[in-house]
Amino acid sequence: LGMIETYGLVPLTVEKDGRIFTGNPGDCLFFQNGAKLTFGSPNKVTVFYATH
Repeated sequence: LGMIETYGLVPLTVEKDGRIFTGNPGDCLFFQNGAKLTFGSPNKVTVFYATH
């Protein structure tokens, strides 16, 4: 299981299998290990990524 937590003032977009998820500051997004993800943001953003 992978987790992404966002920090900062701008949202982070994560695309997986054609679906787009938006993480706002303080949100946690969970994905299966091995998932192919594409990250994007309109500005600089800091993320924390962990696997379990």
